Amino acid sequence: MQKDSGFTLIEVLMSLVIIYTLLIVIYTTFMQSVFLKNKSDSYYKMIKTAQSIMEYIKSEVYLIYDDEEYFGTEMEKEINFTRDGYNGNVMIIKQCPDKGIYKIIVTVIDEKYNKEYILETIIYDRGQKDIYRGTYNEIPL
Repeated sequence: MQKDSGFTLIEVLMSLVIIYTLLIVIYTTFMQSVFLKNKSDSYYKMIKTAQSIMEYIKSEVYLIYDDEEYFGTEMEKEINFTRDGYNGNVMIIKQCPDKGIYKIIVTVIDEKYNKEYILETIIYDRGQKDIYRGTYNEIPL
């Protein structure tokens, strides 16, 4: 009997099947992590967009959009926007008829991932009696 050193065809095929299975698992895991990273980056940018719009509205005494000024009764409008590649809208709703209390709702929509981020807050417009008016105007945007 002659002793051959080496692998049989079955052993080679089995090792290839094992290697390909491992490569498929690694590739799938890698692609899933890339997808989740892109999705979380998009969500982070949506949050930052909503926060920057909210901070802008809160820091301004009045809101200017399309050369129109909004505050008081005129501020109760819905404004649609496109910013940083996202669509969305800002709704400003007067909460108390006799006081300057407004609810601001900023909605940012990512159509690529079919996600929506909603940020809400309440502000109080003190009008001319605002002791922080100078501070509001000094905030850089």
